[in-house]
Amino acid sequence: MSVFFSKQWIRYRLLFAMVLALLLLLGVGIWITSSFYNEEEFSDQRIYISEIMLSNQSAYP
Repeated sequence: MSVFFSKQWIRYRLLFAMVLALLLLLGVGIWITSSFYNEEEFSDQRIYISEIMLSNQSAYP
């Protein structure tokens, strides 16, 4: 009985470790892609703001 319990406990611990590793990989992947996406979004906003400033300068000399 105790041997069966320990084998099952090892199996559950292995399953828990696999799920934890999968969640960690998923979180890291989402964090990397979101940081790249935010950099692109910020650069697009910077270009947009500079275009607005240039158009305002040309409209109001």
